[in-house]
Amino acid sequence: MRFIHWALLILLISISTAEPDVITVGPYNVSFDIGLNKSDYETNIWGPIETETLQGDAKTDYEILIEQNNYNFIYINVGKWEKENIPFDTLDIELLKEEYEDTFREADVSCYERPIDGTHGSIAYINWDRRNRYITTYQPTFNPEHIWVYIDSTLEWNKGTLKFLKTIHVTQSR
Repeated sequence: MRFIHWALLILLISISTAEPDVITVGPYNVSFDIGLNKSDYETNIWGPIETETLQGDAKTDYEILIEQNNYNFIYINVGKWEKENIPFDTLDIELLKEEYEDTFREADVSCYERPIDGTHGSIAYINWDRRNRYITTYQPTFNPEHIWVYIDSTLEWNKGTLKFLKTIHVTQSR
């Protein structure tokens, strides 16, 4: 009986001291905690993906997909543009909402400004096809003129998405 108590105590301590994930994707480190055991999700990484915008500006994408049960996911895109970007603080939240409403037809869309990774960001709540999505964008503080982070999450707000948004941190790895 004493052994069972010690085993349970050790298990509880190991669960409560879980460390955040740190994933290196290209020249970036992405750290986060979604509050799940690492065995409860899979992570896939892609990049660099060389592309260009519709206007012909060069862009490099680095992507991370975190999947839970082949149904829920968090997708992260760290995009670097060669040309300087529009600063986030000049974005119009209402215009962003209109863009999401055009993309997700017949969806309930709400957009808000929200601090993310120590800077200004935006979040869109989208209830579409009986599924909640949280789409977030921001410019990291280390190179805001050229880098945007885009996040798309289908994890429930209080079961992964909120904790992820409070803990995500993107830095340069090289």
